[in-house]
Amino acid sequence: MQLLKEVAGTRVYEERREESTAIIVETNSKRDKIQEVITYIEERLEELEGEKEELSAYQRCDREKRALEYTIYDKELRKAREQIDSLESQRSDDAQMVHELHERSRATQDNIATQKRALADSESEMDKCARERGTAEAERKRLVSLRVSFNAFIGFSL
Repeated sequence: MQLLKEVAGTRVYEERREESTAIIVETNSKRDKIQEVITYIEERLEELEGEKEELSAYQRCDREKRALEYTIYDKELRKAREQIDSLESQRSDDAQMVHELHERSRATQDNIATQKRALADSESEMDKCARERGTAEAERKRLVSLRVSFNAFIGFSL
């Protein structure tokens, strides 16, 4: 039977058929593996697509958050600068007022010193007048006494 198959050429046909069947089985096995890989890749692509959408949403939210933070920080910075300007203006006004008060204080101290000198001069003049008065009073008493003596002498002589 083997000889007949060989003569008829069926043996080559069967060998090739067995080889083809083995190749088909191997190809089906590889195709199944490829199909599994494709299924895994498609599932992974779906996951990645979802993650991509989440990432896009996150990036939009992050940009919006940073924009809001920038706006808040900018507003706070402007407010702080306005307060600094206000405080600087107030400090300048206070410094001017202190300078004016210092000048008025110096003028008042100069006026007090002038008044003290005038008072000392007046007291000195008053002491001088009191001494002159005392001298004049003593002179007047002496003259009155002399006149009384003279009048007594004149009245005594007559």
